[in-house]
Amino acid sequence: MSTLQSFRGQRICLVGSTSGIARATARELAARGAILHLGARDLEEARRDAVDLEVRSGMPVSVGCFQALDLASHMAFLAEARQRMGGLDGVLVTFGILGDQERARRDFSYARQIMDLNFLAPASVLSHAAAMLEDQGTGGILVALGSVAGDRGRFSNYTYGSAKAGLHAYLQGLRARLAATGIRVLTVKPGPVDTPMTFGMGFPGGRLMTRPEVVARGIVRAMERGNEVVYVPCFWSLIMGVLKAIPEALFKRMKL
Repeated sequence: MSTLQSFRGQRICLVGSTSGIARATARELAARGAILHLGARDLEEARRDAVDLEVRSGMPVSVGCFQALDLASHMAFLAEARQRMGGLDGVLVTFGILGDQERARRDFSYARQIMDLNFLAPASVLSHAAAMLEDQGTGGILVALGSVAGDRGRFSNYTYGSAKAGLHAYLQGLRARLAATGIRVLTVKPGPVDTPMTFGMGFPGGRLMTRPEVVARGIVRAMERGNEVVYVPCFWSLIMGVLKAIPEALFKRMKL
């Protein structure tokens, strides 16, 4: 099967579809023949995206309202997605919030919101999606956006990073549990990405910031290849390997 037809007929739900990375990934998947369902809080924005995708690809795209912090609604959302697409082959969890570490330090209710949006809510979606795919018995794929920030707790964003670290561990355990079922679990660890979420924020090594389209191509390529964990761009694997090897006593003084 050619690369441009590699997802022909695959029914994939993108949860958090109005993020920059999600939009770029949706374009990549639709161009490869996927049938998509877009889940977003802003339905009008999602509908505009759906029309654009259908015009570009000729593939059907449906939309549904997704409220990340309304955990009780997640199963119904996925059931609707499956019904609208006529089945379910994959779920991509692409929502999250970077947040303000200084505010999180002073206001734990805000810190909890960062943690809930980056760990608890994605874990809820993934848990329901895994159960749904298991019940079908036809395999499938689960994909979630982690972050290089989850590889080591840093002075500048440890609230966000700790939530992503929890998500990484959850995905690793879920991957082990589903190993014999034919359901694949992919963890994507992007570096800083130039999106509205990061606008105006300074990052160490800011010149290494990448674009959503680069991350989207990395996600789709990893899905095609059957990868389990992927850094996007790939050089972040080397960078984080070095950072994780730095002794704690020295790392504290670096104030990264």
